[in-house]
Amino acid sequence: MILPMQWDSRQLGLPVGRLDDFTADCIDQSMDDYRLVFARVPQQNKKVVARLQTWGFRYIGLDLCLVAKPDELVHTDDTSWQMRRVSHCVPNFQINGFHIEDSRLMLDPACRDRLPVDFWDRLAYEHCTEFADTVICAVDTNNHLTGFISCLMRPAHLELFMVAVQPAHQGSGLGGALLSDAATLACERNLLLSTSVMTSNVRGFNFYIRHNFLVEGGEIIMHRWQEGAQGVQ
Repeated sequence: MILPMQWDSRQLGLPVGRLDDFTADCIDQSMDDYRLVFARVPQQNKKVVARLQTWGFRYIGLDLCLVAKPDELVHTDDTSWQMRRVSHCVPNFQINGFHIEDSRLMLDPACRDRLPVDFWDRLAYEHCTEFADTVICAVDTNNHLTGFISCLMRPAHLELFMVAVQPAHQGSGLGGALLSDAATLACERNLLLSTSVMTSNVRGFNFYIRHNFLVEGGEIIMHRWQEGAQGVQ
C-alpha cells in the first residue's frame, strides 16, 4: 500500500508516496504513480530491506529512536533567550536563517537539490501555524527565532519531531535550554520524551546521549526514484 504524502509532494514539486505494506511478494504497480516512494523499515528486518533493494529502493540512512524520562534529563537554566510556546498560530517573531543538514531530505541529493532556499524557514513557520501540537521557541533580544523544538503529543510520549538551532548559535547551550523546556512540558503532561536522530548526525546523537536519552530502536530509511527524476542516474 502506498500512502500519498501531500506535504512532501508540495515541497518537492512531484508526486511522493510512502510504502507502508512490506508483505507483498512483488512490486506494487501503484509505485509507478509516484516519482519518489520512501520507506521506513525496522533495522532488524533484513529480508524486507533486501526485497526493497531488488525493487529499486536505495539506502538513505539509519534513523535512531531515542527516549528519556524528563526528570532524568540534564537541565539548563540559561536565560539568554526568551522561551515561547506556540500552538497553531502565526508567530510574532521573525524566522530567518535556518538550515538542517542531516534530515532525510538533505541526505538524498535528488531531494536536496529540489528544496527552495528558504525551505527550513518555511518549515518552522508551518510547524508553528498548523503542523505541531506545540512549538517551543527560543527568541533573541531582536525578536528573531534562534532555535525551536516542534512537539507532537503521543499517548505515552512527547515526540520531539524536529529540533533545530540556527548555525550561528550551535554550541552555545541553546539546544540544552530548549530541551529543558521540553522536559518541563513533558512533566506537565506526565509523558516520556522521544525523538529520532540520523546516525550520520554524530553531533546530534552525542547531544542526546549527554542529556540521558537512550536508544530504543532504529529504522532504515530507503528511497525509490523513478528514472528521469532530477538528480537520479
